Amino acid sequence: MAATVTIRKFRMRLSRLGLACVIAFTIASCSIPNAKPNAPEMPANFSGTGVQAIPDRWWKAFNDHELNQLQNRALTSNFSLEAAWQRLQQAEAVVERERSDLFPDLNALLDGEAFSSGGQNIGAGLATSYEIDFWGRIRSRVEAERLRSKASLANYRTAALTLSAEVART
Repeated sequence: MAATVTIRKFRMRLSRLGLACVIAFTIASCSIPNAKPNAPEMPANFSGTGVQAIPDRWWKAFNDHELNQLQNRALTSNFSLEAAWQRLQQAEAVVERERSDLFPDLNALLDGEAFSSGGQNIGAGLATSYEIDFWGRIRSRVEAERLRSKASLANYRTAALTLSAEVART
């Protein structure tokens, strides 16, 4: 009889321990993640000394009319630069698409039908849906697309600077 009581106590302790582990695991898996790590801010403009900002049309400092014409022609007629610009436009559109998920969706339906006997059947409907961004999933996607858009802008500026440098060097 004493052995049976001891086994029952052991089983109760084991089941309590198992229940405590399940509860602890559930609570730990539902913890809210950190918003975002602190990333260093990049300077808006950069120069060799780190003090002076480089103007967008830096070659105008040479006061060479022919160089200005060559630069304008190269910057307006280069397919690689145009492709970089289109990628930037695409990235900005994706940011807006992702940002739209922060707002409710509204769908309207209007349907009509006429019968040969002279009758009409008209139907209308309105539906709305909204996802609450409780865990920050939508905000994280928007921020990721904003960062991709900034990277596309940097790529475009790099392509323009590289092209203008090559034209000036040539």
